[in-house]
Amino acid sequence: MADKKKDVAKLFKDGREIDEAMRQAVREAVRTHHLLGRSVVTWRDGKVVRVPPGACEH
Repeated sequence: MADKKKDVAKLFKDGREIDEAMRQAVREAVRTHHLLGRSVVTWRDGKVVRVPPGACEH
């Protein structure tokens, strides 16, 4: 975080910084799974789906 503390209520109300942090975390998790040769489990069309390494964009 920057030098100054952020107003948590303001962050939640706006949501953009939280959304971006989540996108970055997901990208990093998918990338790590790919590098380790592990599948990623996700939710697709109302079902849990296992996506093999290399089949995800990272």
